[in-house]
Amino acid sequence: MNYPINDNTDILIRLNRNDSVTLLFHIADNIYEIRSLVSIDDTMPLLMGTMHSLLEGKDDFVWSFCNYDEWNHIYIKRKPHQPELLIIESKESGSREPFSTIFQFEVEQKQFLLTLYYQLKKIAHLMTNEVYAEDRKAAFSIDTFQALQAALHASYPQDVVLGLF
Repeated sequence: MNYPINDNTDILIRLNRNDSVTLLFHIADNIYEIRSLVSIDDTMPLLMGTMHSLLEGKDDFVWSFCNYDEWNHIYIKRKPHQPELLIIESKESGSREPFSTIFQFEVEQKQFLLTLYYQLKKIAHLMTNEVYAEDRKAAFSIDTFQALQAALHASYPQDVVLGLF
């Protein structure tokens, strides 16, 4: 079943220097920033691994990001009886606060995966620049990206072109 494009959502991934990643979720007229200040070595593999797992039909994922004394958790789960739709929800907590919902939206799996993919492809392209890559080499594996790219190409051959450019 084809669902309309959710044109009220977009995601930007920024691979920062010094072990951090910033995710910007643009939902309706609001922008939510999630920044991870813990070791980046796990963030990009987690993101790409989740994308692989969604392609394989697995359900229910949690991404956890630490930003000083606050935690932000992004929950990804399939909508019951509509497995091609994903529910994305973000909750955060401080050191003494209970979890509170920051945002929630529904998106078709294909749109979600391709949005993330093109952000990762942007980063893969930027990694070809020595100055950009200098402080980010350990954070982003081109081999892992290319394996993900091949898996996405197998599922969405008209939407994913192999290669960095």
